[in-house]
This record gives sequence, structure tokens and C-alpha cells, in this order.
Amino acid sequence: MNEFRSRSSNQVKLITVGGLLSLPLIMLSLFVKMKIFGIVITIIIVLLVVSIFLYFYSKSLVKIIIDDKFVVLKKNIGFDKIYYEEIKCITKLEYSEIPMTVGSKGFFGFIGTTMDNSYSYVKNRNEMIRISTKDRKYLVSCENPDNFIEEMRERIKNNASL
Repeated sequence: MNEFRSRSSNQVKLITVGGLLSLPLIMLSLFVKMKIFGIVITIIIVLLVVSIFLYFYSKSLVKIIIDDKFVVLKKNIGFDKIYYEEIKCITKLEYSEIPMTVGSKGFFGFIGTTMDNSYSYVKNRNEMIRISTKDRKYLVSCENPDNFIEEMRERIKNNASL
């Protein structure tokens, strides 16, 4: 079993820190304007903003674990398991913008759904990998993407020969 850590690029770190620093300012401004919105609407907005922050934190990729029969995308909370027999293709991608339909655009990573319906868990766009399965496409990033791809292809080949 091998592990490949997913580390944030400087851009993702900057966006995340900026977002976290702005959270108290957002809360303060909402409570200052509470007389305008009312207490119930203010509390709902605060809970919504905090929920969004927590959602993207929970979906942020921590590491990728290569096991005997599957690969695990370990997130801060939860994981996705991809069996080797489901994988059709695995490729390294060049640095590029990620066209998101729904997602964080840099807050805790580029997390969400892209225009081509890929599930994105990218924290560093210089180390992007696409894993295409029968049903889904995943965009991930990890340290040493070339070593990751090489080991994955070897595991997929060995799994197919069993």
C-alpha cells in the first residue's frame, strides 16, 4: 500500500487563508446589519456561510492511497474508493484553468464539478491527474504524479491479468 499526499499550491493556500480571514469580517458585518435583516435571517445567513466553509474543508483531498484492489481518495472527512477494474484511463494533465460548474475555485482546492462532469479534488494544478472510470471522471492532484501514474498502471495491469 502506497500513499501519495495531496499538497496545496501557493495559490490555493492564499485563497484559503484569505477566505478564512474574511469569515470573521463577514460575520461581524452581518451582525452589525442585523437590525436591517432581522435576527432570524442573519442567523440563517451565518449558518449558510459556515456550512459552505465546512463543506469545502470536508471535501478537500488529503492523500491518495493505492491498495491491492482499489485506490482510495482520502478526504478530510470521508473517502472515495475506485476499483481497478472500473478504471478505463489514467492520464497526467498539464497546468490549466479548471472550468467549474459548481465548486470552490481555490478555497481548500478546486473542489466540485467541472464542465465535463468530472469530480475535481485538485489542490495543485501543476500536479493534476485524470482518472476515468466507467461511470465517472475524477481530477486529483498529488505529489510525484508520474510515480503515481506508473504505479497505478502497473496495478491495473496486474489486476487485469488475475
